[in-house]
Amino acid sequence: MDYDVIVIGGGITGLAAAHECSKKGLKTAIIEKGPSLGGLLYSVKSGKSFIEAFYHHFFTIDSYLMEKMKELGLKKKIVWQYTKTAFLFDNGIYELSAPQHILFFKPLNMIEKMQFVKLMIIVKLSKDYEKLDGISAKEWIIKNSSRSLYKKMFEPLLKSKFGDKAEQASAAWFVERINMRGERSIKGEKLGYIKGGFKVLLDELEKRVIKNKVDVFLNSSVDAITMSNNFYSVKMGEKTITSKSIISTIPPKFLINYGLFDEKFSKRLEKIEYQGSLCILVSMKRKLTDYYWVNIVKESEIGALIEHTNFQPLKYYDGYLLYVARYPSNNSPIWQMSEDQIWEKYFSELQKLFQDIKKSDIKWYKVFKGFNAGVIYKKGFKKNFLNYETPLKGFFIGGLFNMYPERSVNLSIKIGTEMAELASKYVKS
Repeated sequence: MDYDVIVIGGGITGLAAAHECSKKGLKTAIIEKGPSLGGLLYSVKSGKSFIEAFYHHFFTIDSYLMEKMKELGLKKKIVWQYTKTAFLFDNGIYELSAPQHILFFKPLNMIEKMQFVKLMIIVKLSKDYEKLDGISAKEWIIKNSSRSLYKKMFEPLLKSKFGDKAEQASAAWFVERINMRGERSIKGEKLGYIKGGFKVLLDELEKRVIKNKVDVFLNSSVDAITMSNNFYSVKMGEKTITSKSIISTIPPKFLINYGLFDEKFSKRLEKIEYQGSLCILVSMKRKLTDYYWVNIVKESEIGALIEHTNFQPLKYYDGYLLYVARYPSNNSPIWQMSEDQIWEKYFSELQKLFQDIKKSDIKWYKVFKGFNAGVIYKKGFKKNFLNYETPLKGFFIGGLFNMYPERSVNLSIKIGTEMAELASKYVKS
Protein backbone atom coordinates (compact mmCIF):
# COMPACT_ATOMS: atom_id res chain seq x y z
CA MET A 1 0.00 0.00 0.00
CA ASP A 2 1.39 3.41 -1.00
CA TYR A 3 -0.91 5.64 1.07
CA ASP A 4 -3.45 5.66 3.87
CA VAL A 5 -5.61 8.24 2.03
CA ILE A 6 -5.76 9.51 -1.54
CA VAL A 7 -7.54 12.84 -2.00
CA ILE A 8 -8.96 13.36 -5.50
CA GLY A 9 -9.25 17.05 -6.35
CA GLY A 10 -6.90 19.77 -5.16
CA GLY A 11 -9.36 22.60 -4.59
CA ILE A 12 -9.88 24.15 -1.17
CA THR A 13 -11.96 21.16 0.04
CA GLY A 14 -9.28 18.69 -1.03
CA LEU A 15 -6.50 20.81 0.45
CA ALA A 16 -8.33 21.11 3.77
CA ALA A 17 -8.93 17.35 3.82
CA ALA A 18 -5.29 16.54 3.01
CA HIS A 19 -4.07 18.99 5.64
CA GLU A 20 -6.21 17.40 8.35
CA CYS A 21 -5.26 13.86 7.28
CA SER A 22 -1.54 14.71 7.40
CA LYS A 23 -1.95 16.29 10.85
CA LYS A 24 -3.42 12.99 12.03
CA GLY A 25 -0.33 11.14 10.84
CA LEU A 26 -1.92 9.59 7.76
CA LYS A 27 0.26 9.08 4.70
CA THR A 28 -1.63 11.18 2.17
CA ALA A 29 -1.61 12.05 -1.54
CA ILE A 30 -3.50 14.68 -3.55
CA ILE A 31 -4.35 14.12 -7.21
CA GLU A 32 -5.17 17.29 -9.15
CA LYS A 33 -5.90 17.38 -12.89
CA GLY A 34 -4.83 21.03 -13.21
CA PRO A 35 -1.35 22.59 -13.12
CA SER A 36 -1.81 24.01 -9.60
CA LEU A 37 -3.80 23.57 -6.42
CA GLY A 38 -6.73 25.79 -5.51
CA GLY A 39 -9.54 24.98 -7.95
CA LEU A 40 -12.06 27.85 -8.13
CA LEU A 41 -9.82 29.88 -5.80
CA TYR A 42 -7.21 30.17 -8.56
CA SER A 43 -5.63 33.66 -8.67
CA VAL A 44 -3.66 35.89 -11.02
CA LYS A 45 -1.16 38.64 -10.24
CA SER A 46 -2.35 42.24 -10.24
CA GLY A 47 0.01 44.95 -9.07
CA LYS A 48 1.36 44.19 -5.59
CA SER A 49 -1.29 41.56 -4.88
CA PHE A 50 -3.17 38.61 -6.31
CA ILE A 51 -6.80 38.57 -7.39
CA GLU A 52 -9.09 35.54 -7.67
CA ALA A 53 -10.27 34.41 -11.10
CA PHE A 54 -13.78 34.13 -9.61
CA TYR A 55 -14.88 36.78 -7.09
CA HIS A 56 -14.63 35.81 -3.44
CA HIS A 57 -15.30 37.25 0.00
CA PHE A 58 -16.51 35.83 3.30
CA PHE A 59 -18.88 36.62 6.15
CA THR A 60 -18.64 37.26 9.88
CA ILE A 61 -20.32 33.90 10.58
CA ASP A 62 -17.69 31.88 8.65
CA SER A 63 -16.13 30.28 11.72
CA TYR A 64 -14.36 27.35 9.99
CA LEU A 65 -12.50 29.65 7.63
CA MET A 66 -11.46 32.03 10.38
CA GLU A 67 -10.36 29.17 12.64
CA LYS A 68 -8.24 27.77 9.81
CA MET A 69 -6.72 31.22 9.20
CA LYS A 70 -5.87 31.43 12.92
CA GLU A 71 -4.35 27.94 12.90
CA LEU A 72 -2.16 28.83 9.91
CA GLY A 73 -0.94 32.04 11.55
CA LEU A 74 -2.86 34.21 9.08
CA LYS A 75 -5.39 35.85 11.40
CA LYS A 76 -3.74 39.27 10.95
CA LYS A 77 -4.34 38.97 7.21
CA ILE A 78 -8.14 39.11 7.67
CA VAL A 79 -9.63 42.48 6.79
CA TRP A 80 -13.24 43.61 7.19
CA GLN A 81 -15.01 46.21 5.12
CA TYR A 82 -18.55 47.56 4.88
CA THR A 83 -19.68 47.29 1.27
CA LYS A 84 -22.29 48.95 -0.93
CA THR A 85 -24.81 47.03 -3.06
CA ALA A 86 -27.06 48.35 -5.81
CA PHE A 87 -29.57 47.25 -8.44
CA LEU A 88 -29.39 48.38 -12.04
CA PHE A 89 -32.84 48.95 -13.57
CA ASP A 90 -33.81 50.35 -16.97
CA ASN A 91 -33.90 53.88 -15.55
CA GLY A 92 -30.75 53.84 -13.42
CA ILE A 93 -28.80 52.39 -10.49
CA TYR A 94 -30.32 52.38 -7.01
CA GLU A 95 -28.53 51.56 -3.79
CA LEU A 96 -29.89 48.92 -1.42
CA SER A 97 -26.97 48.32 0.95
CA ALA A 98 -28.65 48.96 4.28
CA PRO A 99 -32.16 48.84 5.79
CA GLN A 100 -32.77 52.60 5.47
CA HIS A 101 -32.22 52.52 1.69
CA ILE A 102 -35.54 50.77 1.10
CA LEU A 103 -37.29 54.06 2.01
CA PHE A 104 -35.70 55.81 -0.98
CA PHE A 105 -35.67 52.85 -3.38
CA LYS A 106 -37.50 54.41 -6.33
CA PRO A 107 -38.06 51.24 -8.41
CA LEU A 108 -40.59 50.03 -5.83
CA ASN A 109 -43.84 51.76 -4.94
CA MET A 110 -44.86 52.19 -1.30
CA ILE A 111 -46.87 48.96 -1.18
CA GLU A 112 -43.98 46.98 -2.70
CA LYS A 113 -41.55 48.51 -0.23
CA MET A 114 -43.75 47.34 2.63
CA GLN A 115 -43.98 43.91 1.04
CA PHE A 116 -40.19 43.81 0.67
CA VAL A 117 -39.67 44.64 4.36
CA LYS A 118 -42.24 42.03 5.36
CA LEU A 119 -40.54 39.44 3.15
CA MET A 120 -37.12 40.12 4.71
CA ILE A 121 -38.60 39.70 8.20
CA ILE A 122 -40.17 36.38 7.18
CA VAL A 123 -36.84 35.29 5.69
CA LYS A 124 -35.07 35.97 9.00
CA LEU A 125 -37.72 33.97 10.89
CA SER A 126 -37.74 31.03 8.45
CA LYS A 127 -35.66 28.13 9.76
CA ASP A 128 -37.64 25.08 8.61
CA TYR A 129 -35.46 24.09 5.67
CA GLU A 130 -37.19 20.70 5.35
CA LYS A 131 -40.43 22.48 4.48
CA LEU A 132 -38.74 25.17 2.38
CA ASP A 133 -36.94 22.49 0.36
CA GLY A 134 -40.23 21.33 -1.15
CA ILE A 135 -41.28 24.79 -2.36
CA SER A 136 -39.85 26.78 -5.24
CA ALA A 137 -38.37 30.19 -4.48
CA LYS A 138 -40.80 31.71 -6.96
CA GLU A 139 -43.96 30.43 -5.31
CA TRP A 140 -42.62 31.16 -1.82
CA ILE A 141 -41.69 34.77 -2.66
CA ILE A 142 -45.05 35.44 -4.35
CA LYS A 143 -46.93 33.83 -1.45
CA ASN A 144 -45.12 36.01 1.10
CA SER A 145 -45.05 39.25 -0.90
CA SER A 146 -46.61 39.78 -4.33
CA ARG A 147 -46.22 38.84 -7.96
CA SER A 148 -45.24 42.40 -8.88
CA LEU A 149 -42.39 42.46 -6.35
CA TYR A 150 -41.22 39.06 -7.58
CA LYS A 151 -41.22 40.25 -11.19
CA LYS A 152 -39.38 43.49 -10.44
CA MET A 153 -36.74 42.30 -7.98
CA PHE A 154 -36.36 38.57 -7.78
CA GLU A 155 -37.21 36.98 -11.11
CA PRO A 156 -34.29 38.68 -12.93
CA LEU A 157 -31.89 37.57 -10.17
CA LEU A 158 -33.09 33.97 -10.26
CA LYS A 159 -32.83 33.89 -14.06
CA SER A 160 -29.35 35.33 -13.87
CA LYS A 161 -28.31 32.66 -11.35
CA PHE A 162 -30.07 29.57 -12.70
CA GLY A 163 -31.08 30.40 -16.28
CA ASP A 164 -33.87 28.20 -17.59
CA LYS A 165 -33.93 26.36 -14.21
CA ALA A 166 -34.84 29.60 -12.35
CA GLU A 167 -38.40 28.60 -11.55
CA GLN A 168 -37.16 25.31 -10.05
CA ALA A 169 -34.81 26.94 -7.52
CA SER A 170 -35.75 25.98 -3.98
CA ALA A 171 -37.07 28.38 -1.35
CA ALA A 172 -34.54 26.86 1.07
CA TRP A 173 -31.69 28.12 -1.13
CA PHE A 174 -33.28 31.57 -1.44
CA VAL A 175 -33.84 31.98 2.31
CA GLU A 176 -30.37 30.79 3.26
CA ARG A 177 -28.80 32.94 0.52
CA ILE A 178 -30.14 36.00 2.36
CA ASN A 179 -29.67 34.71 5.91
CA MET A 180 -25.99 33.89 5.40
CA ARG A 181 -25.22 37.40 4.21
CA GLY A 182 -23.64 38.11 7.54
CA GLU A 183 -23.68 41.48 9.25
CA ARG A 184 -25.75 44.38 7.92
CA SER A 185 -26.09 47.77 9.53
CA ILE A 186 -26.72 51.34 8.46
CA LYS A 187 -23.13 51.26 7.12
CA GLY A 188 -23.91 48.43 4.69
CA GLU A 189 -22.89 44.78 4.62
CA LYS A 190 -19.74 43.73 6.49
CA LEU A 191 -17.63 41.39 4.37
CA GLY A 192 -14.25 39.79 4.90
CA TYR A 193 -11.24 39.38 2.66
CA ILE A 194 -7.62 38.27 2.94
CA LYS A 195 -4.91 40.88 2.50
CA GLY A 196 -2.97 39.69 -0.52
CA GLY A 197 -5.88 37.59 -1.78
CA PHE A 198 -7.10 34.05 -1.07
CA LYS A 199 -3.84 32.85 -2.61
CA VAL A 200 -2.27 33.63 0.76
CA LEU A 201 -4.48 30.95 2.33
CA LEU A 202 -3.86 28.44 -0.49
CA ASP A 203 -0.10 28.96 -0.43
CA GLU A 204 0.09 28.42 3.33
CA LEU A 205 -2.08 25.29 3.14
CA GLU A 206 0.07 23.92 0.31
CA LYS A 207 3.21 24.70 2.31
CA ARG A 208 1.83 22.86 5.34
CA VAL A 209 0.75 19.72 3.45
CA ILE A 210 4.13 19.46 1.72
CA LYS A 211 5.88 19.95 5.07
CA ASN A 212 3.72 17.09 6.39
CA LYS A 213 5.03 14.92 3.52
CA VAL A 214 1.79 14.87 1.48
CA ASP A 215 2.57 13.86 -2.12
CA VAL A 216 0.97 16.17 -4.69
CA PHE A 217 0.33 14.91 -8.22
CA LEU A 218 -0.45 17.86 -10.53
CA ASN A 219 -1.58 17.63 -14.18
CA SER A 220 -2.82 14.15 -13.30
CA SER A 221 -6.13 12.73 -14.45
CA VAL A 222 -7.63 9.70 -12.74
CA ASP A 223 -8.07 7.11 -15.49
CA ALA A 224 -9.39 4.29 -13.34
CA ILE A 225 -10.23 3.37 -9.76
CA THR A 226 -10.51 -0.26 -8.71
CA MET A 227 -10.98 -1.97 -5.38
CA SER A 228 -9.55 -5.30 -4.25
CA ASN A 229 -9.23 -6.79 -0.76
CA ASN A 230 -10.42 -3.52 0.83
CA PHE A 231 -7.71 -1.49 -0.89
CA TYR A 232 -8.14 1.04 -3.68
CA SER A 233 -5.93 1.35 -6.75
CA VAL A 234 -5.91 4.65 -8.62
CA LYS A 235 -4.46 4.73 -12.14
CA MET A 236 -3.00 7.96 -13.54
CA GLY A 237 -1.56 7.32 -16.99
CA GLU A 238 1.32 4.88 -16.52
CA LYS A 239 1.35 5.32 -12.74
CA THR A 240 -0.83 3.47 -10.23
CA ILE A 241 -1.01 4.23 -6.51
CA THR A 242 -2.94 2.44 -3.77
CA SER A 243 -4.61 3.39 -0.52
CA LYS A 244 -6.91 2.16 2.20
CA SER A 245 -9.24 5.15 1.86
CA ILE A 246 -10.27 7.68 -0.78
CA ILE A 247 -11.65 11.19 -0.33
CA SER A 248 -13.18 12.51 -3.55
CA THR A 249 -13.98 16.22 -3.92
CA ILE A 250 -14.81 16.18 -7.65
CA PRO A 251 -18.37 16.46 -9.02
CA PRO A 252 -20.13 13.13 -8.23
CA LYS A 253 -21.18 12.48 -11.84
CA PHE A 254 -17.52 11.89 -12.79
CA LEU A 255 -17.31 8.98 -10.34
CA ILE A 256 -19.93 7.06 -12.30
CA ASN A 257 -17.41 6.49 -15.10
CA TYR A 258 -15.22 4.35 -12.85
CA GLY A 259 -17.91 1.69 -12.42
CA LEU A 260 -17.40 1.44 -8.67
CA PHE A 261 -20.96 1.96 -7.52
CA ASP A 262 -24.16 0.02 -8.12
CA GLU A 263 -26.89 1.37 -10.39
CA LYS A 264 -29.02 2.72 -7.55
CA PHE A 265 -26.24 4.86 -6.06
CA SER A 266 -24.99 5.90 -9.50
CA LYS A 267 -28.44 7.30 -10.28
CA ARG A 268 -28.28 9.37 -7.10
CA LEU A 269 -24.90 10.75 -8.20
CA GLU A 270 -26.33 11.56 -11.61
CA LYS A 271 -29.15 13.66 -10.16
CA ILE A 272 -26.81 16.34 -8.86
CA GLU A 273 -26.85 19.02 -11.56
CA TYR A 274 -24.02 21.49 -11.95
CA GLN A 275 -23.93 24.85 -13.68
CA GLY A 276 -21.15 26.95 -15.12
CA SER A 277 -19.75 30.28 -14.06
CA LEU A 278 -18.27 32.80 -16.46
CA CYS A 279 -16.17 35.61 -15.00
CA ILE A 280 -14.41 38.26 -17.00
CA LEU A 281 -11.86 40.04 -14.83
CA VAL A 282 -11.20 43.53 -16.16
CA SER A 283 -8.57 46.06 -15.12
CA MET A 284 -9.80 49.59 -15.87
CA LYS A 285 -8.32 53.08 -15.79
CA ARG A 286 -11.34 54.33 -13.84
CA LYS A 287 -14.09 52.95 -11.64
CA LEU A 288 -17.40 52.05 -13.24
CA THR A 289 -19.67 52.72 -10.22
CA ASP A 290 -19.34 53.51 -6.51
CA TYR A 291 -20.64 50.07 -5.51
CA TYR A 292 -19.00 46.75 -4.71
CA TRP A 293 -21.87 44.69 -6.08
CA VAL A 294 -24.40 45.70 -8.73
CA ASN A 295 -27.21 43.26 -9.50
CA ILE A 296 -28.44 43.61 -13.08
CA VAL A 297 -32.23 43.39 -13.10
CA LYS A 298 -32.77 44.96 -16.52
CA GLU A 299 -32.60 42.71 -19.59
CA SER A 300 -28.94 41.84 -20.11
CA GLU A 301 -26.51 39.01 -20.77
CA ILE A 302 -24.65 40.19 -17.67
CA GLY A 303 -25.86 38.91 -14.32
CA ALA A 304 -23.83 41.05 -11.94
CA LEU A 305 -20.95 43.50 -11.80
CA ILE A 306 -18.53 43.20 -8.90
CA GLU A 307 -16.00 46.01 -8.47
CA HIS A 308 -13.29 44.56 -6.29
CA THR A 309 -11.49 47.87 -5.84
CA ASN A 310 -14.65 49.34 -4.29
CA PHE A 311 -14.10 46.63 -1.65
CA GLN A 312 -10.30 46.51 -1.29
CA PRO A 313 -7.78 49.39 -1.63
CA LEU A 314 -6.83 50.36 -5.16
CA LYS A 315 -3.16 50.76 -4.11
CA TYR A 316 -2.69 46.97 -4.06
CA TYR A 317 -3.63 46.49 -7.71
CA ASP A 318 -2.66 47.67 -11.19
CA GLY A 319 -6.03 49.20 -11.99
CA TYR A 320 -9.68 49.39 -11.00
CA LEU A 321 -10.71 45.73 -10.93
CA LEU A 322 -14.13 44.70 -12.20
CA TYR A 323 -15.75 41.28 -12.52
CA VAL A 324 -18.35 40.85 -15.25
CA ALA A 325 -20.27 37.78 -14.09
CA ARG A 326 -22.73 35.38 -15.67
CA TYR A 327 -23.94 31.80 -15.00
CA PRO A 328 -24.51 30.22 -18.44
CA SER A 329 -26.26 26.86 -18.73
CA ASN A 330 -24.02 23.90 -19.57
CA ASN A 331 -25.41 23.76 -23.10
CA SER A 332 -24.74 27.44 -23.79
CA PRO A 333 -22.70 28.18 -26.94
CA ILE A 334 -20.56 30.53 -24.82
CA TRP A 335 -18.37 27.59 -23.73
CA GLN A 336 -17.26 27.05 -27.34
CA MET A 337 -16.31 30.69 -27.92
CA SER A 338 -12.75 31.99 -27.75
CA GLU A 339 -11.61 34.40 -25.03
CA ASP A 340 -11.61 37.31 -27.50
CA GLN A 341 -15.10 36.43 -28.78
CA ILE A 342 -16.46 36.30 -25.22
CA TRP A 343 -14.83 39.63 -24.39
CA GLU A 344 -16.28 41.35 -27.45
CA LYS A 345 -19.74 39.99 -26.65
CA TYR A 346 -19.70 41.11 -23.03
CA PHE A 347 -17.99 44.44 -23.66
CA SER A 348 -20.85 45.16 -26.04
CA GLU A 349 -23.27 44.27 -23.22
CA LEU A 350 -21.36 46.58 -20.86
CA GLN A 351 -21.76 49.43 -23.33
CA LYS A 352 -25.52 48.87 -23.35
CA LEU A 353 -25.52 49.32 -19.57
CA PHE A 354 -22.96 52.15 -19.43
CA GLN A 355 -22.92 54.08 -22.67
CA ASP A 356 -19.88 56.15 -21.69
CA ILE A 357 -17.52 53.18 -21.34
CA LYS A 358 -14.84 52.97 -24.04
CA LYS A 359 -12.19 50.46 -25.10
CA SER A 360 -9.60 53.07 -24.08
CA ASP A 361 -10.83 52.68 -20.47
CA ILE A 362 -9.61 49.07 -20.44
CA LYS A 363 -6.06 48.14 -19.37
CA TRP A 364 -6.46 44.36 -19.67
CA TYR A 365 -9.01 41.56 -19.35
CA LYS A 366 -8.96 37.85 -18.62
CA VAL A 367 -11.79 35.38 -19.23
CA PHE A 368 -12.29 32.55 -16.73
CA LYS A 369 -14.64 29.62 -17.30
CA GLY A 370 -15.81 27.34 -14.51
CA PHE A 371 -17.87 24.64 -16.17
CA ASN A 372 -18.83 22.93 -12.89
CA ALA A 373 -18.66 25.95 -10.63
CA GLY A 374 -21.94 25.53 -8.79
CA VAL A 375 -24.78 23.16 -7.97
CA ILE A 376 -28.31 23.94 -9.14
CA TYR A 377 -30.32 23.90 -5.93
CA LYS A 378 -33.70 22.81 -7.26
CA LYS A 379 -36.65 22.22 -4.97
CA GLY A 380 -36.52 18.75 -3.50
CA PHE A 381 -32.71 18.86 -3.47
CA LYS A 382 -32.62 17.60 0.11
CA LYS A 383 -34.32 14.34 -0.97
CA ASN A 384 -31.28 13.60 -3.13
CA PHE A 385 -28.76 14.95 -0.63
CA LEU A 386 -25.53 12.97 -0.58
CA ASN A 387 -23.72 12.25 2.67
CA TYR A 388 -19.97 11.81 2.90
CA GLU A 389 -20.26 8.04 3.20
CA THR A 390 -20.82 5.91 0.09
CA PRO A 391 -21.76 2.22 -0.23
CA LEU A 392 -18.02 1.46 -0.43
CA LYS A 393 -16.18 1.35 2.88
CA GLY A 394 -13.49 3.98 3.17
CA PHE A 395 -14.67 5.90 0.10
CA PHE A 396 -15.89 9.38 1.05
CA ILE A 397 -17.29 12.15 -1.16
CA GLY A 398 -17.66 15.85 -0.45
CA GLY A 399 -17.89 19.19 -2.20
CA LEU A 400 -20.44 21.68 -3.45
CA PHE A 401 -23.12 18.99 -3.44
CA ASN A 402 -22.85 18.69 0.37
CA MET A 403 -23.41 22.41 0.78
CA TYR A 404 -27.11 23.04 1.07
CA PRO A 405 -28.83 25.36 1.06
CA GLU A 406 -25.81 27.53 0.17
CA ARG A 407 -22.10 27.22 -0.67
CA SER A 408 -18.95 28.98 0.60
CA VAL A 409 -15.20 28.62 1.19
CA ASN A 410 -16.11 28.28 4.86
CA LEU A 411 -18.19 25.18 4.16
CA SER A 412 -15.47 23.78 1.89
CA ILE A 413 -13.07 23.82 4.84
CA LYS A 414 -15.72 22.31 7.12
CA ILE A 415 -16.42 19.47 4.67
CA GLY A 416 -12.74 18.74 4.07
CA THR A 417 -12.10 18.62 7.81
CA GLU A 418 -15.06 16.32 8.51
CA MET A 419 -14.16 13.90 5.71
CA ALA A 420 -10.59 13.72 7.04
CA GLU A 421 -11.97 12.74 10.44
CA LEU A 422 -14.04 9.93 8.88
CA ALA A 423 -11.09 8.71 6.80
CA SER A 424 -8.83 8.73 9.85
CA LYS A 425 -11.26 6.67 11.90
CA TYR A 426 -11.63 4.18 9.04
CA VAL A 427 -7.89 3.84 8.36
CA LYS A 428 -7.11 3.37 12.05
CA SER A 429 -9.98 0.95 12.72
